[in-house]
Amino acid sequence: MSRIQRQLEEEGEVQGGLLTSLLLNQEMTLEEVYANMTEMLLAGVDTVNLKLWLSPLRFVRETRDLNFSH
Repeated sequence: MSRIQRQLEEEGEVQGGLLTSLLLNQEMTLEEVYANMTEMLLAGVDTVNLKLWLSPLRFVRETRDLNFSH
């Protein structure tokens, strides 16, 4: 946070991503920023878990639909 603040003071502008934007937002407390980032991380984990869970299911469905008779 101090690096972002120093860059803002020196250059008047800070380039960054979502976390930087949230930290510079004067309407959110630091606790709200932490909560927001935690939710983002959990959403990413949920997304990966869902894909990992659905991959074997999709594989089973696709192989079941194959006709193995010659």
